[in-house]
Amino acid sequence: MRLGFFVHPEKSVFVPSQRLTFLGFDLDSVHMTVAPTFTAVKIEKLFASCNSLLQRTTPTIRQVAEVIGILVSNFLGAEYGPLHYRHLERDKYIALVANKGDFSSIMRLSPPALTELQWWLENATGLKHNICHGNLRVIIQSDASKLGWGAVCRERKTGGQWTPTRRSPISTYLSYLRRSLR
Repeated sequence: MRLGFFVHPEKSVFVPSQRLTFLGFDLDSVHMTVAPTFTAVKIEKLFASCNSLLQRTTPTIRQVAEVIGILVSNFLGAEYGPLHYRHLERDKYIALVANKGDFSSIMRLSPPALTELQWWLENATGLKHNICHGNLRVIIQSDASKLGWGAVCRERKTGGQWTPTRRSPISTYLSYLRRSLR
């Protein structure tokens, strides 16, 4: 029987497994984590790029963009990684605007951006992303309409009607949604 695609034996896993390396990440269904597969070359590249920026007082925008690319490529396995690159990205954006998109221009990194680079150096070898955070302890249900809103958490309930000043923006938004979904 043919299913319309060909299985590539060298790229396939035919034996069930709880741990697997795929596209540069270690997938672990026992501990429910994803972690970057840090080869010696990959970790050296991350450390060298972060250290290089920390040592330069005026890197080029291109150099900053390259480091951001390395950091972002590890996000899938770095649960808190997206919290530690935004100042770098902001500094790069501001420099690009100021230099009319010229990646060869030099720029300065803000103190928060330097702190982000330091965070990556301190945490790179222990990066992981938890797929599951355990059982839910609290479930909050909420709903809203043109008339009012409400929420329930266990036996506690809250809600009410919109005030006239709140009702108008909601009605405007809902009518916009109706028009855009046609």
